[in-house]
Amino acid sequence: MTTGDRTWSSVSVAIGAWRLIGAALWVAAILIPLLGLVVSLATGPVPRDGWWPSSRQMALLGKTAGMAAMGAIFSLAISLPTIRGLCRLGARRRRGPIALLVAVPLLLPPYVYVFGWDRVIPISLIHLLGDWAPLARTVWVWAGWSWPIPALVLASGWQRVGHGAYRAALLDADAPTAFRLAALPLLAGHAAIAMIVLWVLFMIEYNAPHACSAQVFATELLAWAQSSRHAVDVVAPALPLTVVVIAGCGAVLVGLRGRASEDDRQEAAPVELGVGRLRPIAPVLAVFLVTVVLPVGGLVVRLASWDSFVRLWRVYDRELIESVAIAAACGLAVVWVGTALVGSGSLRWARRTAVGMSVVVGLMPAALVGQAVVAAYQRVDLVYDHWPVMVLTQVARWGWIGCLAAWLVARSAPESLVDQARADGAGEVEAEVRVGWRDQWPVLAAAIALVGALSLAEVPAMSMVRPPGIGWIAQTLMEKFHRFEDQMLVTICCVLAAAPIPAILLSWVAWRRREAS
Repeated sequence: MTTGDRTWSSVSVAIGAWRLIGAALWVAAILIPLLGLVVSLATGPVPRDGWWPSSRQMALLGKTAGMAAMGAIFSLAISLPTIRGLCRLGARRRRGPIALLVAVPLLLPPYVYVFGWDRVIPISLIHLLGDWAPLARTVWVWAGWSWPIPALVLASGWQRVGHGAYRAALLDADAPTAFRLAALPLLAGHAAIAMIVLWVLFMIEYNAPHACSAQVFATELLAWAQSSRHAVDVVAPALPLTVVVIAGCGAVLVGLRGRASEDDRQEAAPVELGVGRLRPIAPVLAVFLVTVVLPVGGLVVRLASWDSFVRLWRVYDRELIESVAIAAACGLAVVWVGTALVGSGSLRWARRTAVGMSVVVGLMPAALVGQAVVAAYQRVDLVYDHWPVMVLTQVARWGWIGCLAAWLVARSAPESLVDQARADGAGEVEAEVRVGWRDQWPVLAAAIALVGALSLAEVPAMSMVRPPGIGWIAQTLMEKFHRFEDQMLVTICCVLAAAPIPAILLSWVAWRRREAS
């Protein structure tokens, strides 16, 4: 055996061990909790309210669906100026950084916007809205937080198919008629997909309604989970919401497949409009300033002194250290699982099934995920009474992000370099790992940082599984909210708002490396 063969053999063993550990993490975080939930349902008592949702639960589900629909409409409306700006950007070197800037609002926890807008919105307007104020605030925060989704989806559709059809129609019609007859029908599918994604996201979102004191299905579900002794009393009311959410995602997948085939038939060339540097960016910056800078600025203005951060560290240093360490472990575990499941190799059907299950669990309400983990491990003291249960919960919540990051890395690996590694004696998996991970490591690092930031801000699932004696800074924030301790609340919000910065910087590095290659 040559030295090269021994090297590749060692790499193969290491990759096998990596995948085995990743598969074990997936089993512990997703498969066992789902089985534990099924066993609890099979062996537990009948739901106290029956399997069919009560009239109150159905009314609350309808109210949540209506709020989610309003939030999706407002989100699309807010995104329209940014869509126009993104579509008019010329060079790819300018589109990349602006698209990254557009995605920033999604990375901040929704309750940061709530507490920020509390300083900006006049109290007279809140009084004027009366009982509708919590609902209106929730819808506005949802829209201001999520507008990047329709902006990026519709801008991508315009770049791929809309602009080409519009330019062709200009030969026979004026601009408004050309857009209405040629481009708009092509973009309607993209708009529908974006709206369904937003609606599904708002149906299971907990943080903004809770911070706005709005009663929606997700907030009530967590209350039921925390007060119930049996898993069945949580699963039964959660079933309608879960079925509706998964059906919505199924509609999105069908729409994406249809859009992909339609886009391929259009065969649109990349658009380079070249209309200058400032004019296209201006509407994007304006929306960003109103929806992000204004509420975050309102939060910072509420700080009485920068010494608040010193006091935060002195009082809650243990909670901060434990929260950051556990969040980092969550990010690493999620990407570990994703890289173990995605890519070439044997048992591809089993790994694809695991990826699909990860996506389904990620679509479940956070309280239901927490209940599944509790049902699986509440009798396993070694897990349930220590921090690993928190990591497993976040792997279940965000496992799909690790799979997406691993897919992007595998998709971005240059085929020529993969073929060269194979010629040197590497197997298919070893070649993809060596080439993809070496060239696209910022993507994996950004995914670790992103999941870490999302986990650090997690409230509902962590409130279900956090063992006594382990600090969690997001729950400390909610305690300050309920106790009206404004200064400490604002200080913790600023810390959580800064948590996504590493993910943003690493995404920038990943984009720069991709452009360079």
